[in-house]
Amino acid sequence: AGAKPRVYVVPPLANTVRAYPENDLVNLLNEVRAGAVALVFGPPADWNDLASRIDDSLMATSVNAAAAYRYVRSHPVFDGLPSICLMLQPYRNVVPRRSFEEQSDERVCGAFAERGSGEDLWWGEDILVRRFGSGRVVFTHARVLEHLGSDPVADRLYANLLRHFGRRSVPGEITQ
Repeated sequence: AGAKPRVYVVPPLANTVRAYPENDLVNLLNEVRAGAVALVFGPPADWNDLASRIDDSLMATSVNAAAAYRYVRSHPVFDGLPSICLMLQPYRNVVPRRSFEEQSDERVCGAFAERGSGEDLWWGEDILVRRFGSGRVVFTHARVLEHLGSDPVADRLYANLLRHFGRRSVPGEITQ
């Protein structure tokens, strides 16, 4: 048997969790529970329906944040890229249009905006890291996958995500 992956990449298939083969998704979550990491790009709108049936720690509530200001923290995911700044021109192709309401277990980058006219500022997560068992599920709406090979920022961000979370994961001992 070959080596098991430390990081699983879950691309956006459709805007419903039902588009993913159920057995594959359950096996993936079992691998994460055992210590692997799942990078979920563009989680579907009904992700929380699945999360509520499995474990509330998997909740990832997406909210429209197209007009938000996005802040990049000093974090290994941004090695070799501008950080401790707003996500401006260098990130123009990968800036997400949606953020997450939940607080991340690891602060990477986020968005702040007014919820409505005259209301307090709201902080959302652009990269949401959630612990699940011994592993982690990492959610983002950043448009990284669609710009791979054509934007060096997307290439670097993707490699950094794999490298950073690959170091933080442990492949399962047995096939789930």
